[in-house]
Amino acid sequence: MYLSGIEDMNVIDNLASELQCTGCMACVNRCDYGALTEIVNHDGFITWEYNADRCVECEKCIGVCPITHPVKPHKIQKIYAAFNKEEAIQMKSSSGGIAYALGEAILKDGGMVAGVAWEKGFRGVSYQLAYNQEQLSGFCQSKYLQSYIKDIYQKVERQLEKRCPILFVGLPCQIAGLRAYLGKEYKLLYTVELVCRGNLSIKGFQKYISFRKAQGINEISAVSMRSKLRGGHAQITLEIDTKDGVQHIFYAEEDPYFVSMWRGYALNNSCYDCRFKGESRMGDLSLADAWGSEFLYTDVFDDKGISHVLVNSNKGNALMEKIAHRLWIRKTDINNVVCVSKSLLTSAKRPEHRKQFYHDLDQISYEEIIDKYLKPIPKRRLATVEDAFYYQKESEQGKLLCAYGIGETYFRLQKEKILKFDYYTSSFGEDQRANQIEPVYLPYKEVKHREDIFVYITVHDYHSAKSIHEQLYKDRIPHKLFCDATL
Repeated sequence: MYLSGIEDMNVIDNLASELQCTGCMACVNRCDYGALTEIVNHDGFITWEYNADRCVECEKCIGVCPITHPVKPHKIQKIYAAFNKEEAIQMKSSSGGIAYALGEAILKDGGMVAGVAWEKGFRGVSYQLAYNQEQLSGFCQSKYLQSYIKDIYQKVERQLEKRCPILFVGLPCQIAGLRAYLGKEYKLLYTVELVCRGNLSIKGFQKYISFRKAQGINEISAVSMRSKLRGGHAQITLEIDTKDGVQHIFYAEEDPYFVSMWRGYALNNSCYDCRFKGESRMGDLSLADAWGSEFLYTDVFDDKGISHVLVNSNKGNALMEKIAHRLWIRKTDINNVVCVSKSLLTSAKRPEHRKQFYHDLDQISYEEIIDKYLKPIPKRRLATVEDAFYYQKESEQGKLLCAYGIGETYFRLQKEKILKFDYYTSSFGEDQRANQIEPVYLPYKEVKHREDIFVYITVHDYHSAKSIHEQLYKDRIPHKLFCDATL
């Protein structure tokens, strides 16, 4: 938070603190006198600046802060797995292409869509209103970067007052900000929240882009943070296209920007204790990646992307009915969502050296930042030992996914000649939290059709597993390979 003029402590004390503020900017949008403005702080996150000289003490800003004045959440009514039947839309979307179908339906009804698009020069992303399909296409794909809110809530409110249908797509904290700002329910407002790990630093992204430009990637024409060109939906890649027609592909495990997200450095302070996790939701619909679909939905899996859709209100249900004919769709349950989208329920962990990371970001080169904080993550794995103990009792699918993830890890270690095995059995003692599981695993891709390699794992206790891993790999592979990854 930044202050100028004579401080009105009533305003300051009743808005979200620096550690709590999500950057939703409901307070800034509601202020009619310019006493609150949207700025970017030292770490690169959006927050408010208060100028007491302009404040008339109306306290409207206080009433719309969704942190100090929480918005009533929705309850999950039903859950689907789904993807868009139009392959072109599915491929240009991060996951299953559901948000695009919803947007098209609203446009067809004469409405508008509020979403996030790249700003000129790819220096950041901001909220915009789409009136047609061309503008709607700019909202496709995840943009792992905190978005400038600007005056989008005011624009949405004006259109709603004109009885124009609006679809608002954003993170849960942003939808909470919109609903708090409006202060009442609008029949023609539909909200879609994207289940996320957190808001990422604008400064961190700009430093990353400068780093890539220094490597010769200039005149950028497009940035895709979830390209499916190499490896489909499951292999996360960041693609930077240049005006000369070259596509630069970076695998997420090796890309410093993605590593900064997965290791938690890039996240906003509020994301480490997010108020919007859990089964109580802000949006009429919630969208999440259906990771591990090759086990959950084996009959339709083609690695182009499947979404989990949580229907949280009657309006959300009406929206899904409107587009159902355009989707492959199947009912599923919360256990299948949770076992592959831990971020639905739990916040990311704050890195021990986060403060030093942002200090160093201004003091040393990006190459030194990479060497100190953002070294490549060991090869991709889709589950963790810790996840296995938590989810094994939740569903049969959860057991299978955990077996897949652990097996994939061991298989890659073998492939890279770090560990050799033909048949692996582990027994880690008595587990107090769940029953023993003994899943049989055949690695999905490379050895999909081979009968001579498989992994048989009996998983029990986390601490014993960690000890076994440390004993196996000692200094060659850190145990975090098994307990610090996310699905």
